[in-house]
Amino acid sequence: MIFIADFCQVFCRFGSMIVDYNSGYLNALLGLFDGNIPEYFDPTEKAPFKSFLEKEPAHYFVLLDNNKAVGAGGYAYESDTEGRIIWLLIDRNKHGKGFGKQLMNHFESEIKKNDAVNLISLMTSQHTDKFYEKLNYRTTRTENDYWVKGMHLYYMEKQF
Repeated sequence: MIFIADFCQVFCRFGSMIVDYNSGYLNALLGLFDGNIPEYFDPTEKAPFKSFLEKEPAHYFVLLDNNKAVGAGGYAYESDTEGRIIWLLIDRNKHGKGFGKQLMNHFESEIKKNDAVNLISLMTSQHTDKFYEKLNYRTTRTENDYWVKGMHLYYMEKQF
């Protein structure tokens, strides 16, 4: 493994690279978003996602594979003791290939650098909760039709 993270905030692993998000990735990520409609995202979520990206958020990353964006996601702090995973998406043709796990490991590693944090949470749907369960997240509550009709909220947490 090659680690460059401390030097240039880039994390390389298995031929892929995690880089900080910047506006140069906007169109590529909107394309990834479109590729995950309607199963993983509803079309009504695209405008809020685009608005989020246009603000160039801190703690948001792009996963590159052969210099092509294949995933993205990030985290925010909900409180002094809680980190929250936000807007994780993977190219639909790359699902099941370890890219989501790679991003999640990166987020968790970054969040755990804050010694006060002892909980990581996320909000997902019934379409991806099993993925997070494999990473030791547990569902603490659900809400039917939260995102849109037929797409339910799964609020999940992982303590450490």
